[in-house]
Amino acid sequence: MSNLEFGNLLATITSFVLSIVAIWMALYFYHKSKEAEKNTAITLNEIKNHAGMLERLTGRWMDRFTKYAVNPKPADETTTLLMSIVERSIIPTSTGLKQIDETDPPENLIIELITCYILIHYYSALTNISTQGYLPDEISQIDNSLKIKELVDSSSTTFFHLDKVLEKVDQIKLQNNASYTTYCETISDYKPLIKDTTSYYAAKSIDSSC
Repeated sequence: MSNLEFGNLLATITSFVLSIVAIWMALYFYHKSKEAEKNTAITLNEIKNHAGMLERLTGRWMDRFTKYAVNPKPADETTTLLMSIVERSIIPTSTGLKQIDETDPPENLIIELITCYILIHYYSALTNISTQGYLPDEISQIDNSLKIKELVDSSSTTFFHLDKVLEKVDQIKLQNNASYTTYCETISDYKPLIKDTTSYYAAKSIDSSC
């Protein structure tokens, strides 16, 4: 066999081997792409399931929150009495002195109550501001049964009630509270934006006339 024939034979064998390798690689990558496609489909299905669960959970949570905000349960007599006692403890008298009696709650309970007031004050502000945008464009479109109107009005009422309560709280105790920065943020950033439905449409009317 001449060198030329041997070279041609070697080239043929090499080409054959390379073609087999190319076919194997094509099959390998095809198999891997199918596996990746299958895994992607499984992952996507799991994401859809989790998203559905989260959507249902969020829906139930929002329904309960709206129901509670619109129709809060009246406090029982024990809770009302406790709130009255604690408010007397955290709100200073006109003389700056407070008579200590046997009904005074512990200091840690007062701190927790002030914290609760601050946080409810803060979240009622967020609720009010975030729900204003869901009101109809015109006040004439409001239906008395519209829950969003009740939510806007009740959150506004709650905010300003707690705003007055916190103004009467002993300022030293208020400033020493761990949530005092949240209170300051609420007053500076959110309080100017709080509106009930009447003031919301009044402000909107002024803006549209400018």
